[in-house]
Amino acid sequence: MPEDFCVGGDLTIYGRAIRLTDCDQYTREFFENLGCPQQACTDIPADEFVKSKVPIAPKKDAFMLQYLEKKLGGGKVESQKQFLDNDRKVLRFWCDCEGRPFSIQYFLADDTLEVREIHH
Repeated sequence: MPEDFCVGGDLTIYGRAIRLTDCDQYTREFFENLGCPQQACTDIPADEFVKSKVPIAPKKDAFMLQYLEKKLGGGKVESQKQFLDNDRKVLRFWCDCEGRPFSIQYFLADDTLEVREIHH
């Protein structure tokens, strides 16, 4: 019956629940003439399956991008002043890993590291 159709309510057809979310202007006028006006339109519930199919844009990792640019020989020095003040200044560390000697050099000019194994 037409009274079974109401916006915001569920309608069961062949064992499936169907939620009515909106209707057109003619249908609203029809139900007003019957004496049972329709409710305002409701939001359509989000379909989780459709949400799962939307591709997620990869996050841009600025630090990784900067690292890869510098590793390939490009990139920009963050501060020209830092480069000029600390050019040729290096912090050098010696370390031992499982009996193998290494040296670690930290370049103050561009904040990069160099790890070298020491061969005798």
